[in-house]
Amino acid sequence: MKNKKNALLTLAVLVMISLLSTAVLARGNNNGMGQSGRGGIQGPQKNTKLLCDQNQDGMGRFGRGTIQGPQRDAKLLCDQNQDKNSRRQKSMKGSNGSKMHKGKKGGSRDGMRKYQAEFRTWLEKNYPQEFKSVTDAKSRSDMQAVTRRYMPIFMAEKRGHSDMAELLKKDLDLKDQRDALVKEINATDDTTAKAALIKELSTVVSKRFDIVVSKKKVRYNNLKKRITELEKEVEKQEVALDKLESNKDAEVKQRLKELVEPEVKLEW
Repeated sequence: MKNKKNALLTLAVLVMISLLSTAVLARGNNNGMGQSGRGGIQGPQKNTKLLCDQNQDGMGRFGRGTIQGPQRDAKLLCDQNQDKNSRRQKSMKGSNGSKMHKGKKGGSRDGMRKYQAEFRTWLEKNYPQEFKSVTDAKSRSDMQAVTRRYMPIFMAEKRGHSDMAELLKKDLDLKDQRDALVKEINATDDTTAKAALIKELSTVVSKRFDIVVSKKKVRYNNLKKRITELEKEVEKQEVALDKLESNKDAEVKQRLKELVEPEVKLEW
C-alpha cells in the first residue's frame, strides 16, 4: 500500500513538471517572438534565438541538472550557434586581432593608387595648367575629362613608346586648333573671314590626317616587331622539343636512377 502511494505521488510530480514545462515554453516563445520582431531577427537565427530564450528560462526554474526533452535540444542548438559565431569572428581576424585584408583586392587598390599618383606627377611636370585644373576641380566630370585627354600620352611614355607619345601630343594640339577654328567659323558672318578660316582649317585637317596615318604605322611596326619576336620564340621551342624527344631514352634512364637509387648525402 505504501509503495502504491509513493508511485502515485511520483506520477503526480511528473505531471506537474510536464505542465510547468509547457507553460514555460509557451511564455518563452511569446517573449522570443516579441524580441525577434523588434530586433529584426529572421530565418534560422530567429528560431535559434527562441530556443535559447526558452532554454535560459527553463534553466532558471528547474536548475542546471534537470534539462530534459525540448529544453535539452534547445541548449544544444544554442551552444552550436554560439560556437559558429565564435569561429566566424575568429576567421575574420588575424593573429594580432585585426581584420585581415583580402590580398587581391588590397593589392589592386594599392596598385591603382600608385598609378594615379604617377599620372598626377607626370601631369604636373608636362602640363602644369591642366594639373592645376585637376587639383582645383570641383566636379568629378572635370577630373575625368582631363584624365581622358592626357592618359593615352602618359601610358605611351610609361610603356616606352616615345614615338607614339610624340604623335599623340601633336594630334592633341591639332585637335585644339581644329575645334577653335570651327568655333570661329560658326561665330562669324563675314564671308571673307570665313573663307580664310576654312582654308586654315583645311590645313589643320590635312596635318591631322598625316598624324593619324603615322600612328597607324607605328602600331603596325610594333605589331610586326612582336610577330617577329614570337616567331623566334616558336623556333626556339621547336628546337627544345626536338632535343627532348631525341634524348628520351637517356632522360628516362636518368629519372629511373633518381627514383630507385637516391643520392646519399654526406652529413658532416
